[in-house]
Amino acid sequence: AVRRPGKDYTKLFEILKQLQGSVDIKKEVIRDVISESLRFKRKALGQLLEDFLAGLEKNGNSASVSMSLLNSS
Repeated sequence: AVRRPGKDYTKLFEILKQLQGSVDIKKEVIRDVISESLRFKRKALGQLLEDFLAGLEKNGNSASVSMSLLNSS
């Protein structure tokens, strides 16, 4: 999903919201996706993922992170 052309990242964030496991595992997966997005020169996606990760760290689960991050960009 990171490599797909375009700037509609809704599907990627839906996949990330469905991640199961502990918060630490979710953080590790999101960090991997961030590094992958930067590898493909997707800086805007990297920033959105950083915000998503910050919300995950703050709230403790990804379900509470709203999709308003996507709508703002």
